[in-house]
Amino acid sequence: MGGHGSRADRDKAGSVLVRTKNLRTNSEPAILASMRNVRIGSQGDQPFLVTGAFRQSGMATPSITCEATEAMARGTAGLCLMGTGEGGLWPQHLVGGPDAQIEFQVGTGYFGCRDKDGAFDVAALCNVVLSNPSVVAVEVKLSQGAKQDGGKAPGWKIDAEVAERRGIEPWKDCFSPPTHSAFAGVTGLVGFVSRIRQKTSRVVGVKLAIGSFLEFDEMCRTWATYPHGIPDYLQIDGGEGGTGAAYEEMMKCGGMPASVAIQVADLLLRKHGLRDRVTLVGSAGGYTPEDLVRMFALGADIVATGRAFKYATGCIAAGKCHIAGECPTGVASNGEVIDPVERGKWIRAYVEAMYERTAHLLSVTGISDYREIVGTRRKHVEIVGVPIWTLDQVEAIIALERA
Repeated sequence: MGGHGSRADRDKAGSVLVRTKNLRTNSEPAILASMRNVRIGSQGDQPFLVTGAFRQSGMATPSITCEATEAMARGTAGLCLMGTGEGGLWPQHLVGGPDAQIEFQVGTGYFGCRDKDGAFDVAALCNVVLSNPSVVAVEVKLSQGAKQDGGKAPGWKIDAEVAERRGIEPWKDCFSPPTHSAFAGVTGLVGFVSRIRQKTSRVVGVKLAIGSFLEFDEMCRTWATYPHGIPDYLQIDGGEGGTGAAYEEMMKCGGMPASVAIQVADLLLRKHGLRDRVTLVGSAGGYTPEDLVRMFALGADIVATGRAFKYATGCIAAGKCHIAGECPTGVASNGEVIDPVERGKWIRAYVEAMYERTAHLLSVTGISDYREIVGTRRKHVEIVGVPIWTLDQVEAIIALERA
């Protein structure tokens, strides 16, 4: 609660101004229920998943500590999807029990699903996924907003346990390649997604940052031609996303901001008749109900964040994630050892509050299901200083890239 009026700058770029309705019914319980009941996956006999409209975005162990991973697993169980990041599945991911929903990420290094030579091993992936019912989704990571050229985990983080789980040498810098070796091009991606879904019987998503509108248009065109390889969901990562494993210039310059990228994805999926087949996940470091409402209006069905979950665990953004023993809160490297049970309660309280307060904010618009705002841009809210894109504008950029 706040007192003495709001001190927020309502004219600040990105601010959300809700179009409130005075003669409305109380729809808050219905909106809250809709946010906790989001289906990912095609109709028919294909795999599907029912989850929440807010989720944790993958952070690899040991980029965050085992204790932080366990805290997040405890805090998200039964509330939202939790991503492993590209470091593989750890026992700490599974402490949430049967209510947990874990997404196993397949990155370019194939950690946790690779053979002795470092190549992708579908049998290893199936062994992990099928032996752990809590693993309900597989995400193929092409890139992320702050890290589009692979990544690096410093050698001091690669102890014997990390090395064994990743299938690499201990105490040496661990590099994720900039691109996948298991497939090439969009047709290769189609086959890769289809193969994983068939072998694992799980929903399969793709995580990427959008830089080239032309490339994403070609992806959509190919998915429309080969529907068996359409991802069940796309996580569109904004260029402002965070990481502790990329160079400063890439974090600063790589990829379109989420406010642009999610609109482009929404428009091009609609252009190719795919929007009803693909769940859009927007990730851009959102922390507040206002951030969720903004992303919903711009086109996201689900909003993902890693940074907010770190803050809920105790992170104070000291900016020392990459320095041995320098994290002052014990979230990113082993300085202070945190209590995962207690921190899990913090995270759980945060997630529940995000659902409840987002539903409360949306209720004043007069809608009764949060999906009524998804992709409507300015119909229910005004987003200060954020350009609203049209398909014609996107097509103009595609033509420019093609020239």
